[in-house]
Amino acid sequence: MLNGWISIIKEKNFTSNFYINFLKKILKKNKLGHAGTLDPFAEGVLPIAIGEATKSVSFFQTSTKIYYFEMIWGEETDTLDCDGVVVKKKKFFPKKIDLINVLKKFSGYILQLPPKFSANKINGVRAYTLARKNIDFSLTQKKVFIKKIRLISHENNKSCFLVKCGSGTYVRSLARDIANELGGVVYVNKLLRRRTGCFSIKNSISLSIINKDPKLTTISKYLLDISNVLIHIPSVNLNEEKVSLIRKGLKINLTDKFGNQSLDRIFTKISKKPVALGYLKEGFFYPKRVFN
Repeated sequence: MLNGWISIIKEKNFTSNFYINFLKKILKKNKLGHAGTLDPFAEGVLPIAIGEATKSVSFFQTSTKIYYFEMIWGEETDTLDCDGVVVKKKKFFPKKIDLINVLKKFSGYILQLPPKFSANKINGVRAYTLARKNIDFSLTQKKVFIKKIRLISHENNKSCFLVKCGSGTYVRSLARDIANELGGVVYVNKLLRRRTGCFSIKNSISLSIINKDPKLTTISKYLLDISNVLIHIPSVNLNEEKVSLIRKGLKINLTDKFGNQSLDRIFTKISKKPVALGYLKEGFFYPKRVFN
């Protein structure tokens, strides 16, 4: 029985859910989930949790991501990408030095307004659903973290970047805001997720390869267990007694290991096998998701 994480190389013009439905069909499993939606025009690393690993999706999504993106100057679309309708035009292509200098404003924690065509919810409805129906609504700015952004090339009305960022960052919004800061307009022409957490292009697999392997030996080869995927979260090994308490839904005392420390996320295991995900409050572990 397959339980764990696998990373698929998403191709352009496919939705993230297409890959979920494809794998459900060939694996004959209903418990699958992806970590971090990629827009249809976007490509690259799409981590997918299988079986019990789906309980860890929300914890994995906090991992750092690396994107390569290209933005075209002179036009802005309603979706902020190449799939949208042009809503603004302005002939403007900044000097390279000015673009490099403005990137300093996009470092560390910044406030960012998500695109209207996004998965954010407004009163329980996805923003892109409202936007497609031309229903007027407002989104609120969100704090996101940009660890590093670097200009790769800047010529022929196109600028290319590498950005390392935290969870929840919209690259389309980042491109828009960089352009607006300089007095221009752009849209994102290419977006490639090169890495998210422990997954990169190198340890991801394409659907074409999976399709040629009816015995699914290739999937098993690329499958990572939960412990290897959640390496960015503090973890602790437990004894049988404490594991038994967790499986009963009880909190456990970990002050001998953490003192009165509090943590938003922590991963517990026994003999390298996952036990539960939860949080630490004043040295006590409270389970949120318990593995079978």
